[in-house]
Amino acid sequence: MEIIYISLTGIISLLSLVFGIRVFLANKKSIVNRAFAIFTIATAVWMVLDFSLYQSSLANIQTFLNRLNLASICILVFTLAYFVTVFPKEIFKPSKLFFYPGIALTVIMSSIILSSDSIIKYAFMEDYGSNFKQGDIFFLFAIFATVFALYSAILLVIKFIKFKNEERQQIKYLFYGIAFLTVLNLLFNLFIPMLTHSFRYARLGTYSSIFFVGFTAYAILKAHTFNLKIILTETAVVIIDVILAVQIFTSKSAVEALLRIVFALIIFYGSLLLVRSVQEEIRHRQEVQRLGAELEKANLRLQELDKMKSEFLSVASHELNSPMSVIKGYLHMILKEGFGKVDKEAKTYLQHVYSKTDQLAKLVSDLLNVSRIEQGRVKIDIQPTDIIESIEFSVEDYAIKAKEKNLTLNLHKPGISLPKVSADPDKLKEIMSNLLSNAIKYTKEGSVEVSVEKADSQIKVTVKDTGVGIPKEAQVNMFQKFYRVDNTWIREAGGTGLGLYITKGYLALMNGKIWFESEGENKGSTFYFTLPFAKAGDTHHEVKELTIGGKNERPDYTKSPENEIKENKQKIKEIEENNHNNKPKSLKEQLSANKQEREKMKEKILKQAEEYRKRHK
Repeated sequence: MEIIYISLTGIISLLSLVFGIRVFLANKKSIVNRAFAIFTIATAVWMVLDFSLYQSSLANIQTFLNRLNLASICILVFTLAYFVTVFPKEIFKPSKLFFYPGIALTVIMSSIILSSDSIIKYAFMEDYGSNFKQGDIFFLFAIFATVFALYSAILLVIKFIKFKNEERQQIKYLFYGIAFLTVLNLLFNLFIPMLTHSFRYARLGTYSSIFFVGFTAYAILKAHTFNLKIILTETAVVIIDVILAVQIFTSKSAVEALLRIVFALIIFYGSLLLVRSVQEEIRHRQEVQRLGAELEKANLRLQELDKMKSEFLSVASHELNSPMSVIKGYLHMILKEGFGKVDKEAKTYLQHVYSKTDQLAKLVSDLLNVSRIEQGRVKIDIQPTDIIESIEFSVEDYAIKAKEKNLTLNLHKPGISLPKVSADPDKLKEIMSNLLSNAIKYTKEGSVEVSVEKADSQIKVTVKDTGVGIPKEAQVNMFQKFYRVDNTWIREAGGTGLGLYITKGYLALMNGKIWFESEGENKGSTFYFTLPFAKAGDTHHEVKELTIGGKNERPDYTKSPENEIKENKQKIKEIEENNHNNKPKSLKEQLSANKQEREKMKEKILKQAEEYRKRHK
């Protein structure tokens, strides 16, 4: 039984020191961490001294050991009180007003205990361990310990009431530790002795202090999960190593001792590797976490800048829109309605001005639409809509432009009656206008074909041209704002790079989808979009204050639904095959794989951060 007590004393004392050292190393400058480290040292010393009081082999010096033990209790209650004063933060400053008088009282009380018999007259051994005869002023020690203990308890309650959120949660963990300490001490020092008439198990109450130390360490490091993992790993290693060391000294023969030494050395080496691997992994994770936090901070800043840009565009577009409308109106009256006399040459110049003003008005309108979409101010008046009627209107509107370029513009209507769709008629015309405008603008010769068909519970519209096509490398960016293909002819054709972005936004708000197909440059392109059927009994309603996107991820609008389903099935098949073929790996292989994965993650984050810096320098 004694060997168990020796092992427990050694393990718990070491654990207290491990907790204290780790908390101290986590932040050496923190007064809380330093105070806790001092408290854990005092706890470890007190447990070792308390253990010595039960050793009959030390009977000759029991008086000195008892006095030393009471002195260590004085130091323990003072360090506890000081820790509670600064944890989780001080409510009165400076803490030195408590620290220096507390040290003075502790030194005085400890000196009285050690240098005279006024606290402990003498000690003697009983069947359960050491006991002592109280001195004349033993009550001073009792008052000293009680005052500091009550101070700690009352201050903790005050702080628990005063503090909120995280600080209150930290104090709650201290209460958990105190609860364990109190219950176990009452069990082993009161209830069991009352039932068995023996204090044989009384010292087990002393070991319950590890619960208080453990909960307190967790309260300090709760926000630093990685430090806790190191502590838990090292704690497990210390326990195993202490048990192995004790077994060596309890060997019954030299051969057994030698075998245990060899086995212990192997375990010690493995423990060292384990701790180092955990520290290395945590270091990498902390680095990734730090880089992730920096990237998140940069991303938030970019979002703020993007919001400011959208607000500026909105204000600027509104300010430009009014004078632009006036200029365009006066030019229209002069050119189309015959207001005023204009000679032939001046009329030619005014026609150019009118054309450019019309382009500028379109740009201002697009900018306004983009800012509304991004700020969630788009109003969608969804109602049952005849899609054929809307498309016919748009095709007729663009027939003249197609004819001017000697292009054929055809509308292929289905032979059956189509149900109405749930859409905003005005936004639907704008969507068709954007698609037809692009198709005609970027087609030198050939045709533009528009078709409408029923597809499950949706209507699918197709706009196909024989134009310049879309290069493979540019296809992924087609629905981004202001994006235009890097092609001389396309740049000369003009455009804002906003039409497809706006089209995608409107369709998203109407529960539709858009995608396209193109075999490459000079091979034409085909754009598709779908809208859901209008439900029976639907009436018009407005969709307000909606934003599209909302996340950084952009859906892949360059793929058809059929291709997406096919690709997803292939991915699932590959994952299942990989899971089936993967064999269990050794610990070394797993650690190597984890290290490679961490390095890839670190490189990816660094690359993203560098791209953000270059893009928004």
